[in-house]
Amino acid sequence: MLSLSFLFSQIGRIGNLVNLSLRERVLKHMRNYILLLFSIAILHSCTKVWHTAESNYAAHQMDSTAVTSALIKDMIAPYKEKLDGEMNSVIATCPEDMPKDRPESTLGNWMSDVIYDKANELSEVPIDFAMQNSGGIRIPLLRKGDITKGKIFELMPFDNALVVVHVDQELLLTFLDRVARSGGWPVSKNFQMKIANSKVDEVTIGGEMLTDRVYNIALPDYIANGGSDCKFFIGCERTTYPVLLRDMFVDKATADKVIASKIEGRILR
Repeated sequence: MLSLSFLFSQIGRIGNLVNLSLRERVLKHMRNYILLLFSIAILHSCTKVWHTAESNYAAHQMDSTAVTSALIKDMIAPYKEKLDGEMNSVIATCPEDMPKDRPESTLGNWMSDVIYDKANELSEVPIDFAMQNSGGIRIPLLRKGDITKGKIFELMPFDNALVVVHVDQELLLTFLDRVARSGGWPVSKNFQMKIANSKVDEVTIGGEMLTDRVYNIALPDYIANGGSDCKFFIGCERTTYPVLLRDMFVDKATADKVIASKIEGRILR
């Protein structure tokens, strides 16, 4: 029979072995942890941190006093000559001064009619009317005389595309109230509106009063996308055409050789 002293001695031996194994595992983890911290310290010490030591600047006035580089001038000269030749070419004549004005103007009527005609040419549905926001017309007056292509670029410098929005009567009236608050925008033929107290008083399209139907309105994409306080158009049904309004004006002036319009009482106040 095993003596109690022998059993206790074996139990103590096993306990020592277990404690030894545990100590070794703890020491191993500690070594790995210390090695990791050391590696991080080494990597961090090797990372470059850049700081601004000094900064110098000079302001250059970009006006007639600015010094031009002969090298740059020679580089762009061929392109400038070609561009100037195109922009300075006469594409039409204007029989009389055409001002930008509210609620209606000859310049605004001509531009809106060009948009209306082109939209009807491209659209699969009849266009009820076209409208151009006054702020999009960037010159106050198209003077009597020869009109160059460059002058049309001054008139419409933005790359606005043609959009036709398809709206119900309620949204149409919301839009027209917005136009009325500003005193009127350029609008195409086939449209008449009276403004009273900065609100729509009466509207006819094609000689007919408004009814509960869908209206197709040709606009610059700037307006259709919510510009000029027209956020109510965002998300409405639309058709977008890959043609710029400016190109439409250039093409129309070039084809007709004359830019002219007249006041017809399209918007009254």
